[in-house]
Amino acid sequence: MEKKTLLITGCGGHFMADTIDCLRNQDVEFEIIGVASEPDPFIIPLCDQYIKVPKSTAPGYIYLLLDLCKRHHVDVLIPTIDNEILPLYSMREKFREIGTIVSADCAGRYGSDKIAFVEKLEELNLPHPKYKVIYSTQEFMDAARSIGYPMKNICAKLADKAGSRGVRIIRPDAFSYSQFENKKPTSKFVDRSAFADTLECKPSQTPVLLQEYLPGDEYSVDLLADHGKVICATGRRNIVIDNSIPMESVLEWNEDAITICKVFVEKCGLDGNIGFDFIFDEYGNPIPIELNARLTATISLSAYGGYNMAYWQGLRLLGIELPPIPKLRNGCRIIRRLFPVFFDEGGEARPFQ
Repeated sequence: MEKKTLLITGCGGHFMADTIDCLRNQDVEFEIIGVASEPDPFIIPLCDQYIKVPKSTAPGYIYLLLDLCKRHHVDVLIPTIDNEILPLYSMREKFREIGTIVSADCAGRYGSDKIAFVEKLEELNLPHPKYKVIYSTQEFMDAARSIGYPMKNICAKLADKAGSRGVRIIRPDAFSYSQFENKKPTSKFVDRSAFADTLECKPSQTPVLLQEYLPGDEYSVDLLADHGKVICATGRRNIVIDNSIPMESVLEWNEDAITICKVFVEKCGLDGNIGFDFIFDEYGNPIPIELNARLTATISLSAYGGYNMAYWQGLRLLGIELPPIPKLRNGCRIIRRLFPVFFDEGGEARPFQ
């Protein structure tokens, strides 16, 4: 089969290196075009072409991608940034007209709106954190008490933010002397009065999601769906997390979590690569907290364990039959380590000598 051209967005982070690896050395060969608003010197040589683009929030961004796909005869477009998903889904027929198939689904609504996601969980009678949606400081304390504060910590989230942006954990002792002494100033913890002051500054029509804070371990499910049917799924326990990116994870099956995902996908008719994030409650039950309607940052661990869902989605979009699904190797682990990048006086990345 002739080589196919695949464009993947968001190629500005180190974790994209192993995602790109998932697409290499397979039966179907891809010419990979990586695009990013902030080019990463480690990712550039891994792509066949690398193009700097504006941020995904810039006016005309989706039309720029359309033009790139047309000029480079792109067969498959895989977005990896949350706020790209719905705009690309709405324009998927425009891309199809130029011969590009977009990996975007209506699930993007639940990935880009945390309130819509928790409300859908409630509608489907699936487990979810206790929550309230507020718009003002006046609503804050009554809502907080209704979900357990101050006996329990609570979490405040902006509906449309990702990567730990727009998230704070509210607890009574957030600025005790112990916190001052032992926590870095980048801590997500705030006290009630500080958060109330923050609410005073927000736009009046911006909703804030208050949820009970679940103190357990984080767990994620990556899956590949075919219009409401789960083709395959993996679960992983996230042991070490840094700025929302798992730095150490292990494949671990949790039947309850997988079942919740299957029900959600079936009832909503979701398609493509979907990721669910969970936190275990005090009784050990997995509680879903977020959905990602895209490839997740640790999809490579699933591939290492036998389920190469990034590559398989590429095959699906091209209309190519998937290979037999192998036995998943639970217990496989990923550990990420950081290393320095040196730049010369001209701004070029150079190896240390």
